[in-house]
Amino acid sequence: MLRCDIMLKSSIPAPDIVVDLSCSNQIHRYPMDGTERTFNFTVDDVAADHCIRLAMSGKTQAHTLIDSEGNITLDAQLIVSSIIFNEIDVTYLFCLGKRCYWHDGNGSRDPDWDGFFGVMGCNGHVDIEFSTPIRKWFLEHC
Repeated sequence: MLRCDIMLKSSIPAPDIVVDLSCSNQIHRYPMDGTERTFNFTVDDVAADHCIRLAMSGKTQAHTLIDSEGNITLDAQLIVSSIIFNEIDVTYLFCLGKRCYWHDGNGSRDPDWDGFFGVMGCNGHVDIEFSTPIRKWFLEHC
């Protein structure tokens, strides 16, 4: 079995924004209440492709404060603190600009894939894709 741990936190408490995490028929829900939490998934370590999806919804313009000069002074964001596969930290493989973040800028543009840097600031989803057996995936990606 492969154990996947994802640690999440929110930049500010905003429990009306939720993040649904899903992988292989396992689903977790994280209301962005300001607490840091770790979510666990397990998958069989046999030849297969997998995807952990983090889907954020419920964010509105009210969750972003902008000053009189147009600068964002406070914003509700989801922060992915770590992604761990079998006690090996692989956060850097997914949070350094990998184009795995689908969003529309909360309505400011057409939906498209964007680089992911460990922070979700818009409704949309991030796909963390990997394959098993994990030893082979590690050899190809680490």
